[in-house]
Amino acid sequence: MARSMSSRASSEWPSWLLPAFLAAHALATAALIPALGVESSLYRAIPWVFGASFLLSLLPPLAMRLRSEAMAWRLAPVVLYAAMISLASSVSPRLATSYSVSWFHALEYAGLTLLAQLAAHRNPRVPLAARRLGGVLLAAVAFGALDELHQSFVPGRIASFRDLGLDALGALVGTVLFLVGRSWLRRRAGDSQS
Repeated sequence: MARSMSSRASSEWPSWLLPAFLAAHALATAALIPALGVESSLYRAIPWVFGASFLLSLLPPLAMRLRSEAMAWRLAPVVLYAAMISLASSVSPRLATSYSVSWFHALEYAGLTLLAQLAAHRNPRVPLAARRLGGVLLAAVAFGALDELHQSFVPGRIASFRDLGLDALGALVGTVLFLVGRSWLRRRAGDSQS
């Protein structure tokens, strides 16, 4: 029994990964949103949402659920992150420059795709399925397209192919970050076994 528990624990992503991701996003958005000159109170609440999510992810019962094998629990952070993107797209922000906010698309879709790849590939020791990896990437880009369509109905917002391209670039960066992190963890696990 002890052997199966230890092998199960070593075959999952590290427990610090999701809290670290949420803390990094809380800090990044806390720095970026004022720097971009965002006046919307909804946008200004985003760092607080990430910060609260970070604290919740540290609670042992919730942390255990988020690491469970149930797909609904593993997808919960992805769905909440996507909901934040949709909610942010529903507001017409007053920004200092439209160029600077466009790069925010890449950042948010890199985060969304990284979370989705982590949820889809629970065990870093299992060989990657290219179809699943590509499917998650395409799903993130499709969500970006739907988000751009959604923005076309919001007063003061427009659908933009440039923004969709930045969403796709962010999704690609999120996938690359996932692959690099997975490779690092696998190498590290291999070094500790020898």
